[in-house]
Amino acid sequence: MLRICSRNLVKVGMLKPSKVMRPSALLSYRNMGQEHGLPKMPIPPLKQTCELYLELLEPAVEPAELQRTKELLEEFQKAGGVGERLQKGLQSKAERMDNWLTDDYVTNAYMRKRKPLPIFSNMVGMLPLRNYTTIQEQIGYAADIVLGLLDYKRKHEAGTFQVSIQGFPLCMRQHDDMLGSSRIPHPEVDSLQFYLKNLNPPIHMSVVHNGQFFKMDVYHSDGTQLSKDELCVQMERICNSAVQPDQEPVGILTSQRRDIWGRVYEDLIKDETNKQSLYAIQSSLCTICLDGPTPPVANNSQCSKGMLQMLHGEGSSWNSINRWFDKGAQLIVGVEGTCGLQTMHAVADGIVGVEVLECMVDYMNEEKPSKVGSPDKDLPHPQKLKFNITPEIKKEIEEAKKHMDTLVRGFDLKNKVFEHFGKNLLKSLKTSPDGFVQMAAQLAYFRTHKQLGLAIEPVTLRMYRQGRLGLINATSSVSTAFVKAFDDSKIQNSEKLDLLEKALKLHRRNIHLGLRGHAVEGHLLGLQMQAANEKIPTPQIFTDISYEKAFNFQMIAGQVTAFRNGIVPCSSPEDLGLYDINYAIKNDHMEFLVSCFDYAETGREKNSAEMIQAVEDAMLDMKTLLEQRAKLGK
Repeated sequence: MLRICSRNLVKVGMLKPSKVMRPSALLSYRNMGQEHGLPKMPIPPLKQTCELYLELLEPAVEPAELQRTKELLEEFQKAGGVGERLQKGLQSKAERMDNWLTDDYVTNAYMRKRKPLPIFSNMVGMLPLRNYTTIQEQIGYAADIVLGLLDYKRKHEAGTFQVSIQGFPLCMRQHDDMLGSSRIPHPEVDSLQFYLKNLNPPIHMSVVHNGQFFKMDVYHSDGTQLSKDELCVQMERICNSAVQPDQEPVGILTSQRRDIWGRVYEDLIKDETNKQSLYAIQSSLCTICLDGPTPPVANNSQCSKGMLQMLHGEGSSWNSINRWFDKGAQLIVGVEGTCGLQTMHAVADGIVGVEVLECMVDYMNEEKPSKVGSPDKDLPHPQKLKFNITPEIKKEIEEAKKHMDTLVRGFDLKNKVFEHFGKNLLKSLKTSPDGFVQMAAQLAYFRTHKQLGLAIEPVTLRMYRQGRLGLINATSSVSTAFVKAFDDSKIQNSEKLDLLEKALKLHRRNIHLGLRGHAVEGHLLGLQMQAANEKIPTPQIFTDISYEKAFNFQMIAGQVTAFRNGIVPCSSPEDLGLYDINYAIKNDHMEFLVSCFDYAETGREKNSAEMIQAVEDAMLDMKTLLEQRAKLGK
């Protein structure tokens, strides 16, 4: 199913690892107490899911297709039939596992997908722009960020870092998996490795500068952390060693399509030196990207430009070679002040990366006692990682550069602050702020593209053990009726208001169902995978054309939780022509980030600037409609 980005909507009333002595804080730890105190995610009733599935199909398929699906669902639900068998099998699975959905979700949403990770999968959280101009200042801030990350790691492993929303504890499993993890490419289905769970967990980070990779220990042999001054010494050594690159920028290969990278990877690891170097990167706690200058970009805000650097590096001639997109976490520190964290979505949702950043910044903002003494000048130099590149792999690197540049040209991102009103006014008009924006996005799409656009909204499932994300259909037969009616002068405003109220009510119900773990898409995926596990023929409801159309969305739109410390999260579209809409609803204004991707060479059908303006216009027009209702005292 579709990739979901860094949003969280909650409404609740091969180098071998060094063998060193290390303190217990360095041992991989899972906060089992909190996780097992959470409920398991329920399995929705089969009848309910089938009814809701038909409901969400109404605006998505033709009448004849809908009738065909009704007949298939009736057969599927018959007593003693295949649906009942799969439901019982799923219930049995739920009894055995902490979460009956998450493994299948990760495999199908990420591991099987062959699209590149930049733009189509990985997410970022960006820190406020830093005001520095020299590489020494860049290194100093990179050291601060590293120490912040190590402090987060210490707190999480000690069980003192926990997250809750409105008093409800959230599952911390994704925090276990982000550091020390890597995605391993394969031609058909990728795999994940979690090196912190090794008997000898890693004590190093990988560092990349000018496309050159290094292995840098961040702990001494006695288990103590390197100091800020010592980290600065090590990263200065790295920068000095990478001034004149003598290695091919292998990192660019991780930006390729997964099937291509999987094939090249198999050739790359045939060489033992390559295998050891790859292991050093893959097993590292994270990758630190010490970025160089960025290209000038006209007509883009500082926020938008920073996001481009964070999401894809802005091209093979700039910082896209300075990444290892397969890492669970990449700390990006730009020489021009753009900094933040990129996370791999297969191991953690975007919100988790932002939670890590918040913890890091809290530590970085603390007053710390001044330390006496100079850095250990006898520290072993960071190890430069070597790669033996054959002419064939060299050609693949050049192809990956071209491919990355194509992605950069096709990616379109815009941000805008909507200054006219925020949630205070909407609440005074007795309207759900989130539902209001969702309906406005659908109206904007209809106006811009002269056709209906199906939208989904993500909700968190972290209230349950090992929960990830649920997908909620924001488009309904009622919302499409509202969208079609809004600009029709023949329809009375009272009827438009009635349609809006019904659409908002249905949206609230769907959000509530999603937070209870009753999302239609997740349950259907579980049933489909259960059929595969039981090795029975795939039921026709999953091969029916309606099933494909049901989840063929044109928009992923979701509310970004208000974060501290000026952190801005951002995701990007999962597919061609798909709008990704992030919005934050503040008291008196709103903030929007809209992105889409089309191959520039074939012409652009979608335009983020047009869409963001259309959303603004739609919200202003809808406000006017609501104010008319208020004047009538309704």
